[in-house]
Amino acid sequence: MFRNRTYKIGIFGQLLKKDGILQNTNFERYAGRVNVEHDYNDKLKISSYITGSRTTAQIAPQGVVPAILLMTPTTPVYNADGSFFVKNVFEGTYGNPINTLYNQTNRTTTSRILGNISGDYKITENLTARVLAGVDIIDNKQNRYLPATVYEGSGYSGLGEVGTLNSFNWLNENTLTYNKKFGKHSLNVLAGFTQQQFKAEGAITGSSGFVSDYDTFNNLGSGSVTSVSGSGFAIAPATTSNVWALKSYLGRINYGFNSKYLLTLTLRADGSSKFAPGHQWASFPSAAVAWNASSEDFLKNVTAISQLKLRFSAGQTGNSDIPAYQSYSQLGYYRYNFGNSTVAGFAPNSLYNPNLTWEKTSQYDFGFDLGLFKDRISITADIYYKKTTNLLLYLPLPATSGLTIITNTAITNPQQYENVGSVQNKGFEIGINSHNLTGGFVWNTNVVFAVNRNKVLSLGGNGVNQFIPDSSLPSILKVGEPIGSFIGYKTNGLIQAGGPVLTPAANTQPGGQNYVDINGDGKITQAADRVILGNSQPKFTGGITNTFSFKGVDLSVFVQGSYGNKIYDQQRNTLELGTGYTNATTTLLNRWTPTNTATDVHSAYQDPAPTISDRFVENGSYLRLKSLSLGYTFPQSVLSKSPIKKVRIYANAQNLATWTKYTGYDPEVSSNEQSAITSGVDNGAYPNNKSFIVGIGITL
Repeated sequence: MFRNRTYKIGIFGQLLKKDGILQNTNFERYAGRVNVEHDYNDKLKISSYITGSRTTAQIAPQGVVPAILLMTPTTPVYNADGSFFVKNVFEGTYGNPINTLYNQTNRTTTSRILGNISGDYKITENLTARVLAGVDIIDNKQNRYLPATVYEGSGYSGLGEVGTLNSFNWLNENTLTYNKKFGKHSLNVLAGFTQQQFKAEGAITGSSGFVSDYDTFNNLGSGSVTSVSGSGFAIAPATTSNVWALKSYLGRINYGFNSKYLLTLTLRADGSSKFAPGHQWASFPSAAVAWNASSEDFLKNVTAISQLKLRFSAGQTGNSDIPAYQSYSQLGYYRYNFGNSTVAGFAPNSLYNPNLTWEKTSQYDFGFDLGLFKDRISITADIYYKKTTNLLLYLPLPATSGLTIITNTAITNPQQYENVGSVQNKGFEIGINSHNLTGGFVWNTNVVFAVNRNKVLSLGGNGVNQFIPDSSLPSILKVGEPIGSFIGYKTNGLIQAGGPVLTPAANTQPGGQNYVDINGDGKITQAADRVILGNSQPKFTGGITNTFSFKGVDLSVFVQGSYGNKIYDQQRNTLELGTGYTNATTTLLNRWTPTNTATDVHSAYQDPAPTISDRFVENGSYLRLKSLSLGYTFPQSVLSKSPIKKVRIYANAQNLATWTKYTGYDPEVSSNEQSAITSGVDNGAYPNNKSFIVGIGITL
């Protein structure tokens, strides 16, 4: 950091390199930032910053973690001559993921420039104008190649793909602020407008049928095939472009009396191009009051209380976070067989939805800020209630819409965004900060604790009270239940010779799984016998941070935890099938056999389709040592003869230890590119990795 009377200049740099958990995966980032502040004169101040970064990453192919777990143990990794084994279609369900990891290429390169410039001009003693302009420019490239020597690419004689996505996002903010104090009164008024536009353009193409794997994706023209279905690669050339814009008008009034009684009134109107005309604009008001009770005479002599503020607020916020053009009917590009040739054409794949509009959240909050013993202990607590209406959900269109998507592999009903239903959240949050020791040895503690209760209130009426986004998952959105709930069957022992048979599976032989007949009709059906098995919402979450410092040495320890949430281990469901087509867990060593009937583990060779049941719902509670940081700041006596003002060296470690009863890799599951609806389902999630960082910070 450089300073003189009118300039402040800061220069920062970062270099980060790390390897992934899986072989042949890595991440590398170079970044730099420059901050400049200039007091042009007594009225005008100009500030700016610019950040540049370049990131490269070699990414594991999609599905490789489940493949590592599920490949049969009899599948070799290497041939006798030391080359990688490549299975054929008759040798199990999964290929050789080790071969795929080492020989595939899936590299992304992202260059980004982020910056803004702002000017603050004091028009009068009490009136200030501010103008800000900012840009965010991203250039992303992804290159993929699967050689013919791996199973996924062998049937295509190699698969190559090159894609680019470029985006330009600009923002402009313009505000006027009026400040005035008169007697015991203080007034701050802000008015302004903002505007923002986002534009993205992308292109992707690929090829297959390569004579050699030597050029990988660098010579796609050498491929002989330009149209391959089912490969997961975009072989046919495709382009994309989307633009959206947001404009806002806003106003805020802050009023205070005698520094005791505070009032804030806010109103903003937002307009989004993502919605159809007539539904693009929405207004979001809010109000807040606060009372600094510790300034009252009756508390001034209470020495234990150094601060007490009571707060109440109510207001609305909006959400328009959906892709562009969702209000309009869209055409899809399809290829189909016509006679002896393949032709291309366009067909509708969504309906016109002129009523699509903002999702709105109304929130009420009551809280207090309490300082004790000259703020040696500070407590902040809030109780809140939130209700979100007009939920923006991506729902399948009914068959009666007349729209279908026909591909070479399936006929499906398309989906589109709709404003459907409402959700409630209520709970409380508390934070406690304490200065335990001061002086030469300093010890501070920060504790956070939160409880949230979530419930779906409605799903749009018309008799609809539940929505299942994917029949292969246990996830369900159901009125009266939390988001992230699981639906399935309740297990009820095993089928025994001569005993009852209650199962939806095709296998009804002894040793199969029995389920609870909820409605007592003597059979197990999806419609009548599935129940809510739990949900991914924790009963509470918390964290504690302890920081210590002594003679330039500082240590920070952060522990976080979650209690009461459930995880559906879909990976274990597959591993316990015992079909012989995949790997299996050691649990199956205690499976039912004619000589081992006193067990709760079903026999091998069950129905090949995994049945969703409470057997695979696990306790997801955990306690994790999330972060440990150790640093040393050189004393000023060492730096006094240099232009350097501060030097700190540090080492940081993340995710060092986890205590949990969950049997999967990581209780913080995040598979299936999860939305809130499908949260808590573990389908072979890439786990959080331990990371170790060493760095140095220099201030000039």
